[in-house]
Amino acid sequence: MKIIIEGLQNGWTVAVDDGENYSSDVGFTYDADETDKAAEVAKFASMLSYITDTIGPTTSRYDKERIYITIAPGDKHEDYTEN
Repeated sequence: MKIIIEGLQNGWTVAVDDGENYSSDVGFTYDADETDKAAEVAKFASMLSYITDTIGPTTSRYDKERIYITIAPGDKHEDYTEN
């Protein structure tokens, strides 16, 4: 199985080619404002979650290891405060 991620001006498309079928109907877009990095980060995480949920292995909280996608603050950003 091949996963093809293509960049767009404001997001990405995800295509899946399993050798018999080719699907490219999934798109992830964020605000057209290129300075909105938070929207870009959120949509990229959404894309990774989609790939994990539909193509990746099924994992749960009870497995020894699982795939977990999250957004974390940048610890060197000026607004970062440590708990």
